[in-house]
Amino acid sequence: MLVQTSFSPTNLDSGPFSTGAASWSYGTYTENYIGGFNGGHRNGNNSHSNEHDESFCYHRRGNRDGNRIFFYHKHQPYFEFTNFSRHAVSYEGKMYPTSEHLFQAFKFIDHNPHLAEHIRICSDLPRVALIEAHRLHEKQRSDWREVNVEKMELTLYLKFTQHKQLREKLVSTGNAELVENSDTDSFWGIGPDGRGRNEFGKALERLRAYLRGSA
Repeated sequence: MLVQTSFSPTNLDSGPFSTGAASWSYGTYTENYIGGFNGGHRNGNNSHSNEHDESFCYHRRGNRDGNRIFFYHKHQPYFEFTNFSRHAVSYEGKMYPTSEHLFQAFKFIDHNPHLAEHIRICSDLPRVALIEAHRLHEKQRSDWREVNVEKMELTLYLKFTQHKQLREKLVSTGNAELVENSDTDSFWGIGPDGRGRNEFGKALERLRAYLRGSA
């Protein structure tokens, strides 16, 4: 069931789902052709380093490991937590085939709306939207690495509040750690060595806390 919402991006500036309290350095990550942001490209004096901390290493043992829920693959539980699940999202009067379409469109929507519209309608397949956004990356907003987590939070908010069953499933995970089990993406997921930043999983956990508090 699709539920319309009047949520505004500015609502993320305060409250339990605020991004204002967090500070990340995006300069050490490079855009990966398929996998979003790929860690490991480090320069300068970067204080974020977990290369030798075994506590950051996740072992892929399926979809549940103690108090951790792993999600990523299409034919496994919790795939609907990803942006590639087939759940349409409405934003400012337009319907996007998936949340991946909307997230990629955010790279262009303010200053190149015709490119954002191209992303929206280029294909129903989320991977095509991702590839098209990468092809056009030179025309994306210049501050994307400073706002991408905020835009991901907005994307996820819209998706999970417009689909009641998704909201209920997310809240039902309790206090479990949510882990995007990507073996290629070390920014949004845990990457090939299991030590990635898992920013997608963290965003879902913040959303879960927000939804639980607003119930």
